[in-house]
Amino acid sequence: MHLITTEFLGGKINIDQAVQLLNKFNVSYDYVHLKKLFKQNDRLKGGVITIEEFRAIYRAIVHRAEFNDLFCAYSPNKKSLPADKLAEFLRKEQFELGAGEGRAVALINTYEPVVEGIL
Repeated sequence: MHLITTEFLGGKINIDQAVQLLNKFNVSYDYVHLKKLFKQNDRLKGGVITIEEFRAIYRAIVHRAEFNDLFCAYSPNKKSLPADKLAEFLRKEQFELGAGEGRAVALINTYEPVVEGIL
């Protein structure tokens, strides 16, 4: 989250900054597709986007149906994944037989430290 807030200190970013941010996240993307998504999400047509618009682009690029299916299989409400369910996933799907809630909490704190869990 720190990377995102740092990039958006001025409130908006242009496509070059969006590319840099995606590269920082090690996200693979097709530049032509990214440019199309950027134009679609640039509501004011000023060549810059807000953090919310960037999140929409990010979700469109990284969305994979099989991840969503797995998430829904373990999530009790299809919106969040509590630590106990993440630990169950780690044991059953990732074969981390010793994974418990402590491991799950550590992963959540490392990779999803944002309370609202967005992005």
